[in-house]
Amino acid sequence: MTDFPRFLSEFQRRFADEAACVADLAAARWPQGFGCPGGGQSPAWQLQTKAWTWNAPVAASRPR
Repeated sequence: MTDFPRFLSEFQRRFADEAACVADLAAARWPQGFGCPGGGQSPAWQLQTKAWTWNAPVAASRPR
């Protein structure tokens, strides 16, 4: 994220809502998209029941 907003007005334009901010943070953290940290390239998905949370098959199958 080399072009982070320098002024509040730039920030507010770029991140009009929380979803836009999360999308930008996720893209900075996982440029190739989120993948399973334990399984490498395993597919992963965003949870529908918990905002801004991603899960992967290995984590989903582990007992809690």
